[in-house]
Amino acid sequence: MKDASQVEDRSSEKLMNFLKQEMKGEEMVELARTVFSSPANQKKKEAANKLDNYPTAATLIPDIIDRFRSYPIGISADIEKAFFQLGISPEHRDFLRFFYPTENEQIVYRHIRVVFGVSSNPFLLAAALSLFLGHVPAEDFEKADKLKLSLYVDNCVAGVIDVPQQEEFIFITREILSRGCFNLRNWECNAECKYKSKSTGATKLLGILWDLDRDVLKCNVCTEDLKTDSYITKRFILAAVQIILDPQGILCSATLPLKILLQNTWKLKLSWDSPLPDDIVKPSLQW
Repeated sequence: MKDASQVEDRSSEKLMNFLKQEMKGEEMVELARTVFSSPANQKKKEAANKLDNYPTAATLIPDIIDRFRSYPIGISADIEKAFFQLGISPEHRDFLRFFYPTENEQIVYRHIRVVFGVSSNPFLLAAALSLFLGHVPAEDFEKADKLKLSLYVDNCVAGVIDVPQQEEFIFITREILSRGCFNLRNWECNAECKYKSKSTGATKLLGILWDLDRDVLKCNVCTEDLKTDSYITKRFILAAVQIILDPQGILCSATLPLKILLQNTWKLKLSWDSPLPDDIVKPSLQW
């Protein structure tokens, strides 16, 4: 395993934590995929996701998009396997142990890289990138500051005035991050560029859709996934609220009534799958 090391010392005297896991995949072991559940509670212990974490980074999205739209040319990219570039300090690795079952025994491993899905991960990545970009050579300060303001977790969303600036920004930011073993890739632009991976069609930009041909942003609303063959429940209304990602509040006037209905279902103290009364079902169907 590249991202974990086997534990030789099985002593129970030291502080440690085991992550709950489940296997997802086909019958063949070669195709199995291990998923770690950090929110899972353990007997007499707190879940790993009850760690102190950074305030939600989603509040940064409106400012990032506003800066992005203030330029005629938009650029987006992402950092390849960003979390796996962060190592765990040896003294903290025992809190990220897990069992690896075999035919004869259960082998214990511990993660040496950041585990995807733990609540503190976005903060760890943001802190690492901020520290790294704060120590670049003086000639790269301007581009590093612009890059820092353009990062959301492992995504880069920025804008420039013209094509020469576009090519310069891509070349320099790629070179800067490569010094920290971060690969900035999948460049998408609304203008032709020799570094781009895509400059036509539609693409996702921080959860919303970006039409590269018309240079238009729009919310991705997939109401087809909201079909139900039975009665309307609190679970169904919650799914309807969450399926619309609208970080800038463009659709607020349309989504607010449904959120109010969801609030009313909580006041009724009904279970997740209980039928809702008509005074809530009728407005939800009209929505």
